[in-house]
Amino acid sequence: MEQTQRDANANQAPLSRRTKFAFGMTGLGASLIEDVVNNFMFVFYNTQLKLNATWTAWAFMGTRMWDAINDPLMGNISDNTRSRWGRRRPYIFVGSFLLSLAFLAMCAPPKHLSEKGLFWYLTIVAFFYYTANTIVQIPAGGLGAELSLDYHERTSVYAYRSFMNRAGGLLAGSCWSIAALFPTFRQGFVFVGAAFGLLSLGSFQWAVRGTKERPAAQLQEKTPFLEAFKTTLVNKAFLMLATCIFSLLMSMLLALPAGTYINIYYVYGGNAQAAGGVMFWGNVLMVATGLIAVFPATWLGRKLGKEKTLIIGIALFMSGFLSTWFLYNPKYPYLQVLVPIPGSFGYTAILICQGAMLADLVDLDELKTHKRREGSYASIMGFLFKLSAPMGTLVYSYIMTYWIGFDENAAMQTAETLLRFRLILLFLPLPFCLTSIVLILLYPVREAKVREARRL
Repeated sequence: MEQTQRDANANQAPLSRRTKFAFGMTGLGASLIEDVVNNFMFVFYNTQLKLNATWTAWAFMGTRMWDAINDPLMGNISDNTRSRWGRRRPYIFVGSFLLSLAFLAMCAPPKHLSEKGLFWYLTIVAFFYYTANTIVQIPAGGLGAELSLDYHERTSVYAYRSFMNRAGGLLAGSCWSIAALFPTFRQGFVFVGAAFGLLSLGSFQWAVRGTKERPAAQLQEKTPFLEAFKTTLVNKAFLMLATCIFSLLMSMLLALPAGTYINIYYVYGGNAQAAGGVMFWGNVLMVATGLIAVFPATWLGRKLGKEKTLIIGIALFMSGFLSTWFLYNPKYPYLQVLVPIPGSFGYTAILICQGAMLADLVDLDELKTHKRREGSYASIMGFLFKLSAPMGTLVYSYIMTYWIGFDENAAMQTAETLLRFRLILLFLPLPFCLTSIVLILLYPVREAKVREARRL
């Protein structure tokens, strides 16, 4: 069977660009907020608000215990929802309001809190933020997996989402530079919380109004939570894919804080304002690369297959980390803008492939159980996405405190501390990337198997 042939019982007409673009807006809405929380919130609370690094990490990590129940439960709730508006969109509609409010609260902590008070404030707000994130993101993941039943059309669907995700990353990555324009970073982050929150809200509302769910999915029998959870967790192929993606996320989220600290303290000698300028241009180049990469990554996914494209993406991801030793240079500070280029291409390929591969697994599950449970699969994958950020931050905070020797109250860091920052960025992500490559090489689901499942 030719790769370009559409599956026999898939939607015969390809999805319209308008529909795929509307679904892609979920990527924009998510990245506008999540990229700020994952990449900058730890640094903001630690370096600007002077909250201890380990306390900051635990404030985020503590809420993950709740998500271990909350995410799968939300996936099962959306799978079992029966309404005139569909199974997914009502939750995206309501949850996006809650998410924007929680994000604003995180960016605007009250003044004059003690360190302990700031810790408890961040812990409580993070709990509400991640709960709202679950209400939005789990149904959004399920929506994408059911928009098309065609093997290659799914790659196109997630290419749109990846493109918009990287576009949102352009704004989110500039948040530090935007905050630096204000008299204090605290004032700047209040503006970021309000502006990015509104843009995220509008993006999710666009997705709600621009997509339609397949009515047939609401005719199936409902699945009890424990049964759905157990069936998902015993799927070997899904566990391999989930472990692969989690390893990649850990590699990235262990490295990102190191890059920010190296830029501020090694390249710019502790001047956060000056570091913000080059961080802005580095982010512009990274996102531009990610936007352009959508097109070759989508082509490779159709030509070589999702698994081979994912391996190419991981290899490029690794090369970005290896380049940091040479490109973070105090004499030539703008060399660092080249660091994210290969990694950005790789991350784009990873985003496209993992979403499309998850949808394929739903087909195989449907063949076995006679039910489509996109929400259950998206919930566990979504939980791993959310878990990786605070877990990476927590691990990194202990490395900072007990090995690197970072002192948040010091304007300058010692030469030994800076060397350890650089070594962590160079070597720590590599074992995670290699683990992901091995898992994909062993991954048992290929195109022929998915097409046969659709035919049956």
